[in-house]
Amino acid sequence: MPDFNNMTIVAASEVIEYSHTQNQFSSRATQWGVDRECGGGALLSRTNALAQLALNNDRDVYTPLGTMALSRAMVEHAIGEHPHRDPTGQPFWTRLIAGLRLDGFEVCEEEYETGADDIFGNSRVVTRLVLRRMLPDDVPSMDVRAVQSELETLLIKLGLTVAKGHLDQCIAAFSRGDWAASNAQLRSCFEAVIHGISERLGNDPKANMAQYLKVLGEANPAFLYPEYNEWHLQDQKPQFIKGLWARLHPEGSHPGLSEEDDCTFRLQIVTITLRLLLRRLDARSAAA
Repeated sequence: MPDFNNMTIVAASEVIEYSHTQNQFSSRATQWGVDRECGGGALLSRTNALAQLALNNDRDVYTPLGTMALSRAMVEHAIGEHPHRDPTGQPFWTRLIAGLRLDGFEVCEEEYETGADDIFGNSRVVTRLVLRRMLPDDVPSMDVRAVQSELETLLIKLGLTVAKGHLDQCIAAFSRGDWAASNAQLRSCFEAVIHGISERLGNDPKANMAQYLKVLGEANPAFLYPEYNEWHLQDQKPQFIKGLWARLHPEGSHPGLSEEDDCTFRLQIVTITLRLLLRRLDARSAAA
């Protein structure tokens, strides 16, 4: 699977179009060896051609950071170099950052010494934006996009269409930076999955979350495992699924916490958890 989804690549091309002049783009395209494929028309047309090339033929190109795929070079260049205009704060910048988070990356600030001194003799330090993976890239089962892809496949396979609709709306809202809407749809997706599983195991479809979880914990064999602290009949004991549900329903404001970071955390932990539960349901259905 490529490192970046289509939205990320297109957003990177939009950032490059906004932050470069024709001559600056021509210089970069020549360095990457894609100047002919990008044509010689308007800058927007040329950056659109660049995005299409990355999507259809993501070949390796030469960059100051070494040889890398064209899509990676576009993203690195989009976040790290703004020779004409600063794109941060623009809608396509928001889409780029959101797309990268869906791909399992985040953009961080990093300080480094330039090798020169200021007028007081101190080492001159500048800040730059760098791309970092959220999770180790040598653990395939933790790949964010792979998890989401498998979750979507399982939702369709198991007929949980309502939950799939909520997940689609959650990701769409996340992509445009609407954190509140994304969180709301993610809660609804989580609830719809728990509801759907418990209903298949004999629960009343009009029950509440506590009753849904009780059915999953008391099923024979159990669907939620008390030995893993996923569910307990006694409320005093730790319960992961109930705790996660509570985490999705915080009360009051939380000054100092980034809405973007919180929304990303919720999306990651819920998709990983739901994938685990739907794998169990799929295995149970196959064995029935």
